[in-house]
Amino acid sequence: MSRPTDPELRHRILDACYQVILQSCRLDLSINELGKLAGTSGRMLVYHFESKDKLDALLISMIEQNFRDAFIAFAASHAAQDRFLVQFWDYMTQDRQRLALLRLAYEVTCYIAHHSHFKRLVTTEVGSWVEILAKRFGSEQNAMVVLMLFQGAIVDLSMTGDPAPGRMALETLHLLLSQGSDDEKR
Repeated sequence: MSRPTDPELRHRILDACYQVILQSCRLDLSINELGKLAGTSGRMLVYHFESKDKLDALLISMIEQNFRDAFIAFAASHAAQDRFLVQFWDYMTQDRQRLALLRLAYEVTCYIAHHSHFKRLVTTEVGSWVEILAKRFGSEQNAMVVLMLFQGAIVDLSMTGDPAPGRMALETLHLLLSQGSDDEKR
């Protein structure tokens, strides 16, 4: 029977691992590399989290939760703002820490594409985003369009390092969503 882990130490180690992946924008580190960069060892990570997959699942959930928290906080302080998505894009791309979070969102997508056992986690995360976005954009259909376009903007940003094309795509989406709501009013 193994000893129970110290919850406070486990949390500190998890946070250190999160900081490592946020700084490196990489989820594909080996457990030994991650442990070393987090100031511990791969053996300690296995002791506290059982496996790299379980640790990765926790880190992916943290990334997604922090991204959602950034969105919710921004939405709360910019509730009535026109061009909301463009403003949120600017908010995320003009700060180094938030930009790293955007790039990590792309890394999560790539990582999950190569690790099929995480697909259920993706379904849960997408469902959370659709629920949040549907409240903001009026329907699940609009929420899915926003989510897919935003993910495409993140992919482009990650590949090119240039936020301008993503901003332009979000500007266009804003116009299309505005036209749709104007048509519904008539």
